[in-house]
Order: sequence, then structure tokens, then C-alpha cells
Amino acid sequence: MNSSLAIMTGGLFGPHPHLGTAHWDPLLTGALIGAGVVGAFLGARFTSLYVPSNRLKQLFGLLIVIMTAYKIYTLIGG
Repeated sequence: MNSSLAIMTGGLFGPHPHLGTAHWDPLLTGALIGAGVVGAFLGARFTSLYVPSNRLKQLFGLLIVIMTAYKIYTLIGG
């Protein structure tokens, strides 16, 4: 719960200094939110029906390893 609270407060108050100069399109915002909601539901449905739980865990672990290696590579100066 504490980490969720920290993320939520950063998400709520982080953009505050930029609101005066921000330019945003409400139609684009709505379209992106809608696409995210639909994608989340379809992705959850697809993985629950067609991807075994163990395979999903393996793929997630592989993603974490790849992203960590990439981050280390960019930090070293690659």
C-alpha cells in the first residue's frame, strides 16, 4: 500500500508545474484512454485463455532480464 501511495502522489502532483504551459488534446487523451482500457481487457482475456501461467511467468522474467541488461548497457555508456 505504501508504494502505491508514493506512485499515486507522484502521478497526481508531478505534472503540476507544467500545467500552465501544457498543450493537450482532449480527443486524443480520450482515444488513448479508451484504447488502453480495451487493450487491457483483451490482453487479460487472451492470456488467461491461451497462455499457460508458467509460460507467462517465464516471459515476464525474460522481459525483466532484457530490460535490466539494456538499462545497464545505457548507463555504462553504450
